[in-house]
Amino acid sequence: MAGVLDTYQGLVSTFGSFLTVSIHTILYERAIYPTNTFITARKYNYPVRQNRHPKVCKWIQDAVAAVEAEMLKATVARVAVLILSPDSVPLERFMFDVSGFPSVPASETLTPFAPPGTSAPEATENRESPDLGSEHRPDISPAISTIDLEEQFRGVMSRLAFCGSSLGPLPEGCTFTVCIELKDEADAPIGHPQPWIPSQPSLQRSRQSGSRPGAMADEASLEKEGVVKRKESGRGSTTDTLAQKSEEKTSPHPSSESSTVRTGSDLGGVRSTPLRSVAAGELSLEMWIEEAKGKMQLRNNTKSAEGG
Repeated sequence: MAGVLDTYQGLVSTFGSFLTVSIHTILYERAIYPTNTFITARKYNYPVRQNRHPKVCKWIQDAVAAVEAEMLKATVARVAVLILSPDSVPLERFMFDVSGFPSVPASETLTPFAPPGTSAPEATENRESPDLGSEHRPDISPAISTIDLEEQFRGVMSRLAFCGSSLGPLPEGCTFTVCIELKDEADAPIGHPQPWIPSQPSLQRSRQSGSRPGAMADEASLEKEGVVKRKESGRGSTTDTLAQKSEEKTSPHPSSESSTVRTGSDLGGVRSTPLRSVAAGELSLEMWIEEAKGKMQLRNNTKSAEGG
């Protein structure tokens, strides 16, 4: 993996590969698909699971590509893998906080990072006019930190591989989505066709005062937050659409049911389990799992039904 962290595009690509492996692992550990649809693979010198259905693999590939496209704009604060009940009630969120990534202009995504303690102009000057003794200096670019990165990713995979024992079983037929939350100062994605659509109000943050309103796309006001790729059914086929999560109710014609749901009521969950921090060069990442109140209510209802 040496050298992959010397540019912002390399940073995003490295995270995208890690996110792909994480999604497959989460789907296996949370039994979203039958276990016999997964094969054993190896990544980061660690055994991992990968779903072998072509449509599932393509769906995940497209979702991660869409996440990477937004991350290259340096506007993403968090990425989440969201587990939903058969009735689309949020149950769990696997959070990847990427707000610690550097903010890099789109025109500079392929520009190598400056070595520690060196300003960008100095780094540029050194590249244009290297001195004769430079070949004897050690490489102090952030890419050297990738020696440790693979070990840290193995640590994350080992935590994910045993998350089921602490989270408990999920009901049959659960679905999942992949979401992004954008930084407060970021504009929502625009363009057509647009892969991002708003999520339900309970997963939307209230827009901070003074922040810019979101753009309009596909007749929905897309605010500060992000992106979802949604699975049609848990243990079955998947849709080919992506959905974007927004901060506010974005439907131009909200239903009476959605209008009574408190905005952001499912964010943060009722219980949070830390996974791990990853830090290597310019890559800074925090991960945790949130269990939503809907999961606790579902568990209590199941116990009541069994007791009755």
